[in-house]
Amino acid sequence: MEHQPASLGAPPDSVILADGKYGKIYKKQLTSGNNLWSADVESPFSVYVDRNGVTWVRSNEKNCFILIDPNGAILQN
Repeated sequence: MEHQPASLGAPPDSVILADGKYGKIYKKQLTSGNNLWSADVESPFSVYVDRNGVTWVRSNEKNCFILIDPNGAILQN
């Protein structure tokens, strides 16, 4: 079976992918396909991007939300 993202979010001109198998969150530019940033999150399950561009990631391993700023820095762990 092909590896697929656990979840995704869609801020303007990009997409956020949660890779549960490898414990990574990626922000990809839609026009170029380049990674804008990546962050390590244990067992990411779902993602949501709020109106301020903050990515909320549900971590099943930590049983909490991890917040990531629009530049890829983890705000809350």
